[in-house]
Amino acid sequence: MVTSTNSLLVSTEVPSSPARGRPRCFNLEEALDRSLLLFWEKGFQNTSLDEIADAVGVKKPSLYAAFGDKEMLFLKVLQRYSDKLSQPIQALDRYDNIRDAIDAFIELGIAGGCSQGHPRGCLLASAFADTALLPPNLGKEIKELINQADQVVARRLKEAVRAGQLPADFDAKGTAKFLITLMHGIALRIRAGESRADLRRMKKAALRCLG
Repeated sequence: MVTSTNSLLVSTEVPSSPARGRPRCFNLEEALDRSLLLFWEKGFQNTSLDEIADAVGVKKPSLYAAFGDKEMLFLKVLQRYSDKLSQPIQALDRYDNIRDAIDAFIELGIAGGCSQGHPRGCLLASAFADTALLPPNLGKEIKELINQADQVVARRLKEAVRAGQLPADFDAKGTAKFLITLMHGIALRIRAGESRADLRRMKKAALRCLG
């Protein structure tokens, strides 16, 4: 399982390669954020450590010293990204009515994927789509993050069953997987330029499965 980002970042700054006899420092969290944007835009396979080093403003040996190889850096980026994906998940518990909760969950996913200041779509969804092409350890960690999302949504649906908002025989686990898969599909369609109006039609169709 991916280790917590806090435990990885023992210090927020590390010395990079010496420049003209004087060492300089770079911020690890900023370096992760810049690496995240590159991986998000180009994918794991199409992003080189040379590009990351240029974006961070350090030499490759400094990246290796701080993060290890590209696979280890990508794992740290995935954890940092998943830690930031809290708004849709938090929406599940913000509303008592399950339909309102799922509506907000999907709507926030649409809004986040369409936001300015970062590539469109979702890094995790794009990585999941490429799982078969990734090194096995990365594929395993990505699948674990997806499974965690499945479990969070299933837990909320089960609460709605207990509250009488959904039928007693409602398939919470299957519906959770469907909703997470929908979110990934929405993210990929956002990346391809789909309009918000079309995405919201998908949301409405999904809400009908709740009755």
